[in-house]
Amino acid sequence: MSRMTYVHFFLSLIAVFLITGSESVAQEDGSRVSPKVELSSNNRTYVQFEPLALVFKLTNTTGQPLPGQKVSAPRYGRLFATASRESRVEEIPGFSLDPNSSILTAPIMPGQSQELQLIFVPTERRRLLQPGKYEIKAILDVKPNIHAESTPITIEIVEPGGMDLEASRYISNKGSPAYFFEGLLIMPDGVDQNAVWADAIRNLEDFVALYSETAYGDYATLTLGGFYFHQMEYGLAIQTLAKLADKDGFPRLDSVLTTLAASYKRLGDTAKAEEYLEMLKSKRPNSELVKSTEILVRQ
Repeated sequence: MSRMTYVHFFLSLIAVFLITGSESVAQEDGSRVSPKVELSSNNRTYVQFEPLALVFKLTNTTGQPLPGQKVSAPRYGRLFATASRESRVEEIPGFSLDPNSSILTAPIMPGQSQELQLIFVPTERRRLLQPGKYEIKAILDVKPNIHAESTPITIEIVEPGGMDLEASRYISNKGSPAYFFEGLLIMPDGVDQNAVWADAIRNLEDFVALYSETAYGDYATLTLGGFYFHQMEYGLAIQTLAKLADKDGFPRLDSVLTTLAASYKRLGDTAKAEEYLEMLKSKRPNSELVKSTEILVRQ
C-alpha cells in the first residue's frame, strides 16, 4: 500500500497558529447568527490544471462579537466553497474550524472583518479539471448556530494552448497538478523518501527551466523552492524564489516571502530576513503567515 506525503510549504513554516483564549460568546440563546461572507478571485479565467485562487472575507454584521476559538472548548465547523456546473454541485476542499485552524482564532468584533485565501489545486475533484464555466459559492458553517453563504461568482476554465499545452502534457506524464503545485508525492512502500524527493526535484527543475513563463510556472517554482528549503539547501531556495518576490499578483506571494525570510534566517542573515518580513507585511498585510513569520524571524 502506498503512502502520501503532503508538502504544504507555506503552512509547514508555521510552528503553531496563534490561538487566543478569548471567552467571548455570541448568541448564548442558540439563535442563528449570520455574518457576511464574501468570495472573490482576482482571476475569473483559468487554464486547465491551473490552481484556483479564492479569497474569503468574513464580516461581522451581527451587532455582537463572533466568538474566537477556545482550546478548552473548541467549536467545530467549516469554511469551504462549492462549485456548480450543469445542475451538479461539488465541494471544494476548505478549512476546518478546530483549535489549530486559522479561521476565527480571535473574536471578530461588530463591523470588523477577517480575510484569508484558499488555493485549490484541481486534482481531487475531476469535474473541476474540465473546461467550462462554474458558479463558486463560499459557505461558513460553525456548530451550533453560525451559518452564512456568499453571493456566487463565476469562473471559467479554458483549454490550454501553445506552451501551456506543452506544460500540461508534461504535468500529465510526470504526475499530477498536486505533484507540481503542492509537493504531494506518492511514497511507495520500500522506497526511500530521499530518492522520491530527488526525482521530484529533478522533474521540477526541468519543468521550471522549460515552462516558467506558462500559467503553471510560478506555482511550480514555489514548490521547487520549498523542496530546496526542506532539504536545507537555503541558498538554492533563495536563488529560486527571489524570481517571484516582485510578482505582486501571484496568489502565493506570502508563501514566497515567508520562505525567503526563513531561508535567510537559517543562514544567519537576520537583516535580509527582516527585509522580507517587512515586504510580507507591506504586500500581504492580511496574510495568516505574517504573525508566524515575525515570530520565526525575531526568535
